[in-house]
Amino acid sequence: MRKPLRITTVRGKWAYAVVGWCVVGLGVRAIIATTGNSLAWVVFSTVADLALYLVGARIFRGADELRDPPRPWWRMTARAKLSRRLGILFGFLTVMTSLSLFVGNSRHPLTETATASAVAGAIEFLVLTVLYVTSGRRLKRLETQQPTPEKVDPALSAPFDDGWPRAR
Repeated sequence: MRKPLRITTVRGKWAYAVVGWCVVGLGVRAIIATTGNSLAWVVFSTVADLALYLVGARIFRGADELRDPPRPWWRMTARAKLSRRLGILFGFLTVMTSLSLFVGNSRHPLTETATASAVAGAIEFLVLTVLYVTSGRRLKRLETQQPTPEKVDPALSAPFDDGWPRAR
């Protein structure tokens, strides 16, 4: 049985991100060159970006995570704090991208492609916001449900001495 692909090192995660970004960028250029349709690249890049995030969330592993079993569908990161922070980041990007649709620039009005790109970007960021915030909430709930180590009385944890010699 083959072991599933898992990326656990920071270097490996960076390599995944850079290679993925290059593949998506080259794919977008290839679509524009072959079809001449700029709306096709908006759809392709949005779907490819979301796929990169979702595949990355499946194969990345934190230091304290088991490597073999698959992650639950909702888990995007190893830690609740990181999920919350990424959720806030993508929420901010959702708001800013949405505002770019309504706050126009008189010198450079939005073209059809720019509008489609902004709408697709806002939807993509909104989906990622929901996924990361949900992951953060569930991970936080799991952290609070885990039993905490009980405090041990120092007198009870002292070495037992009953007067009999012990083998060393």
